[in-house]
Amino acid sequence: MRTFVNGLVFMLPAVGVLALPPGPAVAGTPQPARESSLPGSFTWSSSGPLISPKPDAGHPILSVKDPTVFRYRDRWHVYFTTADSAGRWSLGHTSFAQWSEAASAPQTFLDANPNIGNRYAAAPQVFYFAPQQTWYMVYQTGPPSYSTSKDPSDPLSWSAPRNFFGSEPTVVTENKGDGAWLDFWAICDRTDCYLFFSDGNGHQYRSRTTLAKFPSGFRDTAIVLSEPNRFDLFEAGNVYRLGDGGYLMLAEALATGSDWRRYFRAWTADSLGGAETAGRHRGQPLRPLVQRRLRGRTARLDQGLQPRRDDPRRRRPDPHDRPVPPPVPLPGDGPGSRRRLLPAALAAGPADPDRLHLLNRRTTSCEPSLTTEGTPDVPATPQPMTRRPLRSMLLAFLAALLPLLAATALTAPAAAARETAREKAVPTATLTEVTNFGTNPSNLRMYLYVPESVTPNPAVVVAVHWCTGSGPDMYNGTEYDTLADRYGFIVLYPSVTRSSKCFDVSSPQALRRGGGSDPVGVKSMIDWVTRTYDADTGRVFATGISSGAMMTNVLLGDYPDVFAAGAAFSGVPFACFATADGSEWNSNCSGGTVTHTPKEWGDLVRGAYPGYSGPRPRMQIWHGTEDDVLRYPNFGEQIKQWTNVQGVSQTPAATDTPQSGWTRTRYGGTGDQAPVEAVSLQGIGHNLYAQGMASRVLTFFGLDKSGPAPQPQPGACKVTAAVNAWNTGLTASVTITNSGTTTVSGWKLGFSLPAGQTVTGGWGATYTPSSGPVTATNVSYNGTIAPGASVSIGYQASHGGNSAAPAAYTLNGTACATG
Repeated sequence: MRTFVNGLVFMLPAVGVLALPPGPAVAGTPQPARESSLPGSFTWSSSGPLISPKPDAGHPILSVKDPTVFRYRDRWHVYFTTADSAGRWSLGHTSFAQWSEAASAPQTFLDANPNIGNRYAAAPQVFYFAPQQTWYMVYQTGPPSYSTSKDPSDPLSWSAPRNFFGSEPTVVTENKGDGAWLDFWAICDRTDCYLFFSDGNGHQYRSRTTLAKFPSGFRDTAIVLSEPNRFDLFEAGNVYRLGDGGYLMLAEALATGSDWRRYFRAWTADSLGGAETAGRHRGQPLRPLVQRRLRGRTARLDQGLQPRRDDPRRRRPDPHDRPVPPPVPLPGDGPGSRRRLLPAALAAGPADPDRLHLLNRRTTSCEPSLTTEGTPDVPATPQPMTRRPLRSMLLAFLAALLPLLAATALTAPAAAARETAREKAVPTATLTEVTNFGTNPSNLRMYLYVPESVTPNPAVVVAVHWCTGSGPDMYNGTEYDTLADRYGFIVLYPSVTRSSKCFDVSSPQALRRGGGSDPVGVKSMIDWVTRTYDADTGRVFATGISSGAMMTNVLLGDYPDVFAAGAAFSGVPFACFATADGSEWNSNCSGGTVTHTPKEWGDLVRGAYPGYSGPRPRMQIWHGTEDDVLRYPNFGEQIKQWTNVQGVSQTPAATDTPQSGWTRTRYGGTGDQAPVEAVSLQGIGHNLYAQGMASRVLTFFGLDKSGPAPQPQPGACKVTAAVNAWNTGLTASVTITNSGTTTVSGWKLGFSLPAGQTVTGGWGATYTPSSGPVTATNVSYNGTIAPGASVSIGYQASHGGNSAAPAAYTLNGTACATG
C-alpha cells in the first residue's frame, strides 16, 4: 500500500467495498483521542487502467502493483512491484509528463540495473532526503533495504541495496507467528527518523534512529499497535505528518466476516516517538470509501499511493480535497493465503492482471473541481490547493525535514556505537569527516569509517568513488563498512570537491610520486590514519569504481611502497588518461584505442617513482565486456601493464568461472592472492559493481580471515521455516538461531528441497544448486551469528504440487533442531 496528492493510484485486478472501521486500542498508556479531520463520506471517479503489465521476452510479468509516485523535473515517475508467471518478484519504473500518457509510456525493469539484478525485490517507496540531498528507495529484498540515487528519473542509477538491519529484530521473530517481516515505511521528525513495518500477524512495529544517523543505527524496535484478530491490522502501515503537527497512520485490514476484502483503518497520534499512544481516528460504522461496478461484477482495489511534487518535504494536502487510499482484497485472499505478496495475477489467471488506476475524489461542498487533460476522470498534473478555513493536512513525505541540516557524521549500517574504553580520534561505527589531515593540494575531503571492533594495528582500505560521486556516496553504495565491522579494518573514503567530481588521473602532477594534486592528498589521509590508529603500514589497500578505479591504478603507480594491493572496477591503465592541455577527459583512452606493449605500459608505472626497486602492489582488475564508457580493451591493457610491473607471464596460471558469465584469470600464481587477478564479466556494462564483489576484493587483499568456519556445538542451532505457496510458486522465510554459547562466524545452511521444487531467487544468502540438496551460504552482512541471535533468510521457488518446507537442516555440517 502507498498513498498520494490529487488522486489515488491503485490496482484494479478484478470491485469491493472499502471502509474505515473504528481503530483498536493502541499499545501503551491511553491518551485522549484526536479529533478526526477526515470527511464523513467519499465519492470517487476512476481513470480506468493507466499502467498495465508490459511483458517482454525476458520479463513475462502479469502484474504491476505497490506504486510509489512522485513529480520530478516536470514528469511523473512511478516505481512499482512486478510479478511474473514464474512467481518472481522485482521492480519496474515508468515516467510521463501527463497522466494521459501513462498507458503508452515505456517501462524499465530494474533487473537491468546491475546493482539491483534479478534478486527478489518488492514494495518500493521513493523519497528525497533533504539533509543529505539524496533520493532514497526503501523496499524489501526479504529484509528491509534501501538504495540511493542522485537522479531518481534514471532507474539504472540506484545503488546496490543495503540493509537497515543485520538481522530480524527479536521482537519481530517472537511475535510474527506464520506472518512475515514486510512493508517498510520511513518518516522523520526534526530530530529522529523512524521505520514502520508490519508482520501480517496483527502487529505494527517501529524502529528509530537519529536524523543525523539515517539510514543507519536503527534500534529500539517495538510493537506500537496490535490487534487480537490479526486480520484487523494486517499489513502495509503508512504514516503521514498532518498540518496540525500530528500524524496519521493508515493500515490495511481484511474483512474476515465477509469475503476477505481489504480496507483501510486509520489512527492519529501526537508524535512519531514515545509510546505511540495518541488517539485513533474516530470510527464510524463500516461504510464504502470506494465502490464501482466493472464488467458486471465486483472489482477489487489494492495498493493506493499518494503522488508527490518535486520537493516531498513541503506537501501537506488537506484531507477534505484529497482521497484516502483504499485497498481491497487481492484475488485469492483468504485464510489460506494471508500474504500481501500473493501474486494476485497468478491466482486470478493471466486474463485478470493487477493494473494501476487513478482514483480522484469527486467535488463536494468543501473542495473545488479539478481540471482534466481532456480524458474523462484523469486529472491534470496536480497542483497545491490552499484552503482558508481548513488546516493543511495529510501526507508530505518527510515534511518535518524543513531545515537542511549540516551533519559531519553519518552513521554506518552497523549497530549504534557503544562506549569503549579505547579513546580514538573519531567515533566508531560512524562515517566521519576529518579535516586538517595534512598536505592537500587539491582540496580533497576525507571521510573515515572505524568499526567498533577495530583490531590492534588495523589494516586500511582506501575506497575511491566514481565521477559525480563522493566519499559518502561510496560509503552508501558499497559494503566495505559492514565488512569492516566483521573483520576490524578501517575504511578511508576520499572525496573530490572540483565541479566534475572526478579524480585527477591525467595531469603530470598526478602521475608522479609527490607531484601534487589528488594522490598527495590521499597519501596525507593515509599518513593521518596510520599515525592516529597505529595502523599496519604493510596492509594498506586501494579499491575504486570508474574514476576511482583509474585513481587506484594511479595510487599504486605513484606509491608502490604504501599499498600492498589494489582492486579496480571498470578502470584504465596507469597514465592512459594522461593529457598535456589540462583537460580531464581522454577520448582515445576511454574508447579503448590507446595500446602499448607490456614493457611500455610497465615503464609508465616505473617512471612515476624513479629508482624504486622494492616490491610492487598486487592488482585485481574487473571489467564488463559491454562497457561503453571505458571500453573493454582497457581490461587487456591493464593486464599487460600489471603483469609486466609484477614481472610475471601474461599467460594465465589459472582460469576459472566463479559464477555464470564471469571468467577469472590469475597470473603469476594460482591462489587467492596471485600477483595479478582479472575478472571479465560477459554482457555487463560500465556499472558492473554489485553487492558481494567487495567480499571477493577482501579475499584478494587477504583481509577476510578465510578458513574453515567454526562449527556449532551439537544441537546448538535451531531453524524455523514458513512457506507461503500459490499455484506453482512459493516463498520460504527461514530463521537460523544460534542456540549455543559460541559465536558462529561464517555459515553454510544445508537442506534438501522436496522433489519438484527449484529455487528461482533468494535473499540473505546464496543458494547452490537450485534443486535437490541445497547449500545456503551467508552473504557479507550476516555471516556472524552471536549466541542467542538469529539471522533471517529466504528464497523463492517453483514447485510441481509439493510446496512443503525442507524437513531437516544442518549448520556448518551440524544438525539443527527445527520447529
